[in-house]
Amino acid sequence: MRRAVAAIAVLASAWTLVVWLLDGLVLSIGPLRVSSHDATRPLIAAVVATIAYFALSGPTGAREDVRRIHRAMTPRRLAAALTIAVLIVGLTNNSWGAGASDSYSYVSQMDLWRTGTLKVPITMAAQVPWPNALATFTPFGYAAVADEMAIAPITGPGLPMLMALFKTAGGQMAAFMVVPLTGALLVWTTFLLGRRVGSDLIGASAAWLVATSPTFLMMFKSQMSDVPAAAFCALAVYWALGTTTRSAVGAGLAAALAILVRPNLLPVALVIAVWLFVKTGRRSIVFLATVAPGCLVVAMLYDSLFGSPFSSGYGETESLFSLENVPKTLGSYPRWLIETQTPVVFAGLFIFRIAPLLGWTLLAVWALYVAYLTVDAWLVPQIPSSDVASDVHRNRGGAHLVPRSRTMGPAGGCNRARCTWNLRQRRHRTAPRVHARRR
Repeated sequence: MRRAVAAIAVLASAWTLVVWLLDGLVLSIGPLRVSSHDATRPLIAAVVATIAYFALSGPTGAREDVRRIHRAMTPRRLAAALTIAVLIVGLTNNSWGAGASDSYSYVSQMDLWRTGTLKVPITMAAQVPWPNALATFTPFGYAAVADEMAIAPITGPGLPMLMALFKTAGGQMAAFMVVPLTGALLVWTTFLLGRRVGSDLIGASAAWLVATSPTFLMMFKSQMSDVPAAAFCALAVYWALGTTTRSAVGAGLAAALAILVRPNLLPVALVIAVWLFVKTGRRSIVFLATVAPGCLVVAMLYDSLFGSPFSSGYGETESLFSLENVPKTLGSYPRWLIETQTPVVFAGLFIFRIAPLLGWTLLAVWALYVAYLTVDAWLVPQIPSSDVASDVHRNRGGAHLVPRSRTMGPAGGCNRARCTWNLRQRRHRTAPRVHARRR
């Protein structure tokens, strides 16, 4: 009986915290809709249940339960529970459809892959009298096919290919589970990364920060490629940090998927290849051999659709990246990052001293997008490296990692504060003002 009362107290307390942080909560699962906008009632329930629990258990029983919970709450179990929670949140809050131009392009490309061609003929364009007639019939998210009266989706092929596989296997609704699933994969992979470069505690702490990141929480419920690209990038880095040939194969396959999802992440794969070459030349060759098919697929596809392996539907590379964009990005994005992630996020730069590969991939993403045409959610692929690095730094004492312990200490307090800030910012600010600024 007392354990049931304790469970009610914990659930009511958690519900109170979530409602307070998010200023209300609405969950929809099929026809069932649960909403809560007042934290007072669950708080009263939590207080009443807590008083009842202590009355039933007494001091001795309460101490015994605390010790039992303390032993059971290992970092690995916490990370697993967090991963499951993220998946549930993603599925229950999923858009289950296309919205703006990019998501429309991804979803419609999914069905084009199932038909066997990405080209959509527009024969009517040849019959109208005005110039550049094909542009009239080209919707947002599509571009003209080179030398043909046809259009094709401009977005990368990786996410639509995965969605097409899921749709073939499980139907229309299954296709929209890809992004939430990769969101859960991103959280779990962050735990694995933190464990590999530090400890289970660091991994669980970093996974917690990823799961509460405002940018992540916003992007993993829409049919966009930001979260899948970040998940596969993180997985590639994790496998690259291994020591076997098999891990090099895993890193190459994950990097190939990341490139298929976001072709402009090729420089990140090159950073991993160079790092592997410096460490062990053989693993670098294996990595390049397994990542090459993904690069070739993208190059052949772009050449077929847009007339050049280096030209996506968004335009030529030189039209998307310009040094003129650098001052504007550096003047805005760090400020937005501090507003949504707190200044603690920049502690990740110290990762070069502990896990150089994480540092180089972090800088590769920043360098890749600092000259980009638009400021949007490009932050997502660097979130795992940044959060793992921040936690490693906060858990270091002098030149050595703080010994593993059951308590998080100062780092845990810092993480809890940043988590609270992240969730509040997710509610009150669109992080980091995604698509709000187009140059």
